Amino acid sequence: MGLAGVDFIKIDVEGFELFVLQGAQRILRIHEPAVLCEVTDVSRERYGSSAHDVFDLLYDIGYHSYVWQNRNFVPRSAQLSGLNNYFFLHRSRPYSVEDLGAPGPSAGSRF
Repeated sequence: MGLAGVDFIKIDVEGFELFVLQGAQRILRIHEPAVLCEVTDVSRERYGSSAHDVFDLLYDIGYHSYVWQNRNFVPRSAQLSGLNNYFFLHRSRPYSVEDLGAPGPSAGSRF
């Protein structure tokens, strides 16, 4: 297809997140794209994997998890609840809002 790389992956697969990420490990390791993923524990009941399994897999590859709050990436903490959408950003790559296709601070946020 002539693509030079993968910069961003969005995953919303209703409980199959771990399976998608397991299949994408080569891409994640080579290209280190930003990942926006809906993570819930619904998969534990249906498929035997948990939200922790998703976080563990990505952490093992070198990703950190963030949430989008007040137009900034905020590191995910155990205290956050009610949130299902997380940004996973690789520790080796600097990211800005503009890198992810969001408008800058003066343009208003689409998130």
